[in-house]
Amino acid sequence: MNSTERLHAVYAGRLPDRVPFVPIIREHAALLIGRTPSEVARSADHMVEAQLAAWERYRPDMLSLGVDTYNLEAEALGASVLFPDGPGTPVLQGPLLAEKAQLRRLSPPDPARDGRLPLILSAGLRLRAVVHDEVPVNATVVGPFTLAAQLRGFEALILDAYDDPEFVRDLLVLTTAVGRRYGEALIAHGLSVSISESWIAPPLLSPALYRTLALPPEGELIAHFRRCGQPHTPLISGGDTLPILGDLLTSGASLLVADFAADLARFKERAAASGVVTRGNVDPKLLESGPVESLCEAAVRIVRAGKPGGRFVFGTGVVPHRTPPSHLAAVRVTLEDAGRY
Repeated sequence: MNSTERLHAVYAGRLPDRVPFVPIIREHAALLIGRTPSEVARSADHMVEAQLAAWERYRPDMLSLGVDTYNLEAEALGASVLFPDGPGTPVLQGPLLAEKAQLRRLSPPDPARDGRLPLILSAGLRLRAVVHDEVPVNATVVGPFTLAAQLRGFEALILDAYDDPEFVRDLLVLTTAVGRRYGEALIAHGLSVSISESWIAPPLLSPALYRTLALPPEGELIAHFRRCGQPHTPLISGGDTLPILGDLLTSGASLLVADFAADLARFKERAAASGVVTRGNVDPKLLESGPVESLCEAAVRIVRAGKPGGRFVFGTGVVPHRTPPSHLAAVRVTLEDAGRY
């Protein structure tokens, strides 16, 4: 099986030859070509080179476009991003909507023209031309609630939810439209699309607020991507999402993340019963710092908990920039053995 076939089998509920290996290699890929994350984040040439280096080195079952993917839509809407010279990743500089009245001036950006969205489309096309259908090339759309929190500021957005719910509804209409337009362009370029919602896991957001604020636009976005020709959309969030898993399973997402602190076996059982794939993540701090023996032991535990019955992929979250390549390579070798069906 190649990587595309392996992931298709998992989504269909069939057993692949082994558990898919899906580390999220973005800023770490810059290390492999001797570049900083900021250099790769602003150059399609460097991004393609970095992703091909990661593919050659680790043979992941998915390539991950971008570096600071969580900044792209906000930047395209007009927010400022700081690009550090060293190993740090680019950082969003303050909320764009410090004043609510500014919302009226915003409209969904054009992926072919605005910010670095065209860079992602270009790099994706070039990667697809090299790897063809052997391995999926994945891009990220920031989820509607998370983008709203970036634009307004998280604490201000939560206060607005109580004090000015009409403003929050209007903001979520905008952020959902942003995701629809960007996702449409990515799918039209032959890329797979994941939705990243980094601000939804308790205790950051209560289950009640998740259900009323974040879940409806997520479901709308996933349904729209299905109409655009993408049958399977992962919904990605770190943290322990078990308290909201019941709602997550109604979103229409095809894959959900059981982060390293979650009860993986319990999470997987509930997800599989709903026909949803689970991605089990290893602790990124352990991945970066080791020791390798402990890292590989953790990888084996994750595989043993998630592998039975299929509908499972092994993940890492975002691989830290300075992770020694030998650490990730060791996990890949471990999975080759422990992940076989």
